[in-house]
Amino acid sequence: MDENSLRSQLTLILKKTADGGKLSGGGFWVGDTAGERRVLDDLQSGRLQLHHANSSASGGLRALEQGDVEIAEAFLTNAIWLYIEALEKSVRPSDRLDLGKQTKRRGRHRKTDTGH
Repeated sequence: MDENSLRSQLTLILKKTADGGKLSGGGFWVGDTAGERRVLDDLQSGRLQLHHANSSASGGLRALEQGDVEIAEAFLTNAIWLYIEALEKSVRPSDRLDLGKQTKRRGRHRKTDTGH
């Protein structure tokens, strides 16, 4: 992949996950029950994945600045999968079922040969 395309994709992921960059990374002290619950809630909701997708995109851009294209590609792949996982967590199962159904026909019903 060329550097311009890679930079463009990393920048796009960085923009799409900007809100995730503001979140904490998901750490807590052993015995901190409230902290553990918060991290588990963030993991369940996809917020933690969004944070790490943002972090991976940022890391990929830093790798590009240092001229390491292979590492930047690895960061991009990681960022994309984390972003997908975050999005999947926000979609209800019933919404996913609708994706497998074809939409109904739109427009007027055709007139049949009944002489009208």
